[in-house]
Amino acid sequence: MVSVSVIVPCYNSEGTLSECLESLVNQSYDDINQIIVVDNGSTDNSKTIANSYPVNTFDYTAIQGSYAARNFGIKQTNSELIAFTDADCTPHHDWIAQLVSCYQSSSADLVGGSVDFNFSTNSTFEIHDATTSMNNKRLVKERGSSVTANLLVRASIFEDIGLFPADLRSGGDVKWTRSAVRSGYEITYCETATIKHPTRNSIELFKKYYRLGYGEGQKIKNSGNITILKRISISLLPRPFSYIRRDLNFNNMSASRLTLLQLFFVGWICRMIQGYGKINGIKSKVESN
Repeated sequence: MVSVSVIVPCYNSEGTLSECLESLVNQSYDDINQIIVVDNGSTDNSKTIANSYPVNTFDYTAIQGSYAARNFGIKQTNSELIAFTDADCTPHHDWIAQLVSCYQSSSADLVGGSVDFNFSTNSTFEIHDATTSMNNKRLVKERGSSVTANLLVRASIFEDIGLFPADLRSGGDVKWTRSAVRSGYEITYCETATIKHPTRNSIELFKKYYRLGYGEGQKIKNSGNITILKRISISLLPRPFSYIRRDLNFNNMSASRLTLLQLFFVGWICRMIQGYGKINGIKSKVESN
């Protein structure tokens, strides 16, 4: 049986961490070598919660960011495979077993799993989040990438192409997995390896889009003024209704005309916030150079 280490970055996650770790310590897979929680400077009770479970808890505050925390965790591993999830995710009890099964039954070096959403109020904001965020099936099959909310990686790949981009606040997982595929490694999608993720309310959603934009701004800092202006301008445009319907259909969801209109405006606001974050991400890089 192949050995697996699990890495969970953590920052002020006291509301969700217990459920995540409870699931991880009760996984059906027998050869989980390590469950590593990397606390990235939490000011709540996250570390106390982590210490109450039979997991390896580390403090890492040199760089604020989940990718830097994951990189620190990677350096502590000693397994053939590394699985990643987030502190606000709840893996199914056979999550690791399914990831490993997909890995062993294919020629893939990376496996991205399914991200399902838990709704609390079924608001427009939650519907938008569920239909646009972390659609890992589409990422894997159409873009050759995956989110770290549900990802299995052969550990030696990090030795070959390097770690996650530690300076990015968002999007570093998609960038790294795409780089791995472009370097000749193969990625596959595992529908049966599932984790649950809570949908975001309005404030959480706006924060997420700002963070996404900030990370994108960091990534395009050296792209030239014309490209930068183009990318910012695109962020200010609303998504067509056809895209909204496509996302709903892809997630086996339907909506009334009123809900479609609400989703249109919620998406537009999110895109403008993302554009603002993108500008600040570019500026922060320019100022630091």
